[in-house]
Amino acid sequence: MEVNLHIYSGIGNLIAIVDGIRNDLHISSKEVDHVYNFHDVNFDQLIILLPPSDPQNDLDVKIFNNDGYSCYLFWVPFSSIMILISI
Repeated sequence: MEVNLHIYSGIGNLIAIVDGIRNDLHISSKEVDHVYNFHDVNFDQLIILLPPSDPQNDLDVKIFNNDGYSCYLFWVPFSSIMILISI
């Protein structure tokens, strides 16, 4: 699978962002670890933007650390409330 990573730097972290809304992506923790360790792509977190699982959300976000650990975020429209669920 080939995807475009957009790398941003902020507050001392390198963030890689992938558009999973327009691309049907199913990325596993092992694949994140493989990209980081074997493809020499430097990032602290990989963020995948996903279509909302609930119509009340703007979008879902899956976040991986470079070691493959992940969590989900759900953004509710017009609200500063963010729900973090570790898995």
